[in-house]
Amino acid sequence: MKILKIIFIVLLISLIFTSGILLGKNLVSKSNPLTINKFSPTITPNSVSSIKIPLNETKYGYTHQATGLSFNYLSVYKVTEQPMNGGIDFVSLNNNDGDKIDIYISDNPAGKTLDELVDGFDREQEAGPLSIPKPIDKKYVTIAGERAMRRRWVESGTGDNIKGGEEVFFIHNGNFFEFIRFFNNTKRQNEFEDILQTITFKGTSIYNFGKINFPYEKSWQMIESQRDEKSINFFIKSLCINKESKTIIPNSEINCDVSIVDYSPWKEQMTILNLDQFIKFISSQGRDETMPTPFINNFVNDKNVSIIKWVGPHPLSGELIESYFFQYSDQTNQLHYVHLFGDPVRISANNVLLKSSVNEIINSVKVN
Repeated sequence: MKILKIIFIVLLISLIFTSGILLGKNLVSKSNPLTINKFSPTITPNSVSSIKIPLNETKYGYTHQATGLSFNYLSVYKVTEQPMNGGIDFVSLNNNDGDKIDIYISDNPAGKTLDELVDGFDREQEAGPLSIPKPIDKKYVTIAGERAMRRRWVESGTGDNIKGGEEVFFIHNGNFFEFIRFFNNTKRQNEFEDILQTITFKGTSIYNFGKINFPYEKSWQMIESQRDEKSINFFIKSLCINKESKTIIPNSEINCDVSIVDYSPWKEQMTILNLDQFIKFISSQGRDETMPTPFINNFVNDKNVSIIKWVGPHPLSGELIESYFFQYSDQTNQLHYVHLFGDPVRISANNVLLKSSVNEIINSVKVN
């Protein structure tokens, strides 16, 4: 019996010793991760957003191929394009978070002013099936170097929770652009501002004709000439513009799609003191009593140039045409009178494409 008791005690001591070793190994193995975690930095979503790195809002660039309209936008917006009836292109940006920007692009063949086009837009909205709140805060701003109209409307809400929209209208190179933004609050206003500030036009060039400039296509034929016209006491500079190259008669405005003629009077002709007198003088050349009475209309183009539209017989050909006149002063305070018109025969035949070209230039012409 004593031998059995001794064996039992030895086995019990061995078991306790072995268990202690295993338990110690287990404690050591569990302590290592705790030690590592204690010195490891913990990155939370709050620490990422606090340094303002919105990884899902990378900026992209958009370009409308037909007009060259380009701007940057955040990737949270989905862009879709769709042609519409009447030659209108529709571009939409939607972030699926209550903000939506619709862009309508149409041509302006009638050469209407910005205010006239917006008035037409308003009449269409009033005649439509939806009730649109009356716009407020109307003002004129500059977008991509162009004079633009900006305004907004409010449907409901106050403070940052205003629900409504805003509109930006402008003309560039004979095209009418409408940016219409719909929003449920004002928290993403900066995104729309960023789009407007990045608007540019790719592929356009500026032609400088003395102090006059305007956008043009490099494929156009541009021929300058100058002469002293002793019969009327003017020094004349002419620019002949053709969409396609053709043979023209030197020192004349014959066979040109569009002509821009700059008249600088001699001292002997200084009795002409303003644009109205100049128009009467030019229109009287070769005119007789059987010719129709000219129609005259004043307007301001997209570059804030005051222009007189004159519809009557061309001084040389007698064809009934649309002419445009404006004036400017050079560095020496010498007055210059400018006459812009299309090919008389083709204009009188109601050539729509040529009239569109004339309107495109006259609406974008600028005096430096």
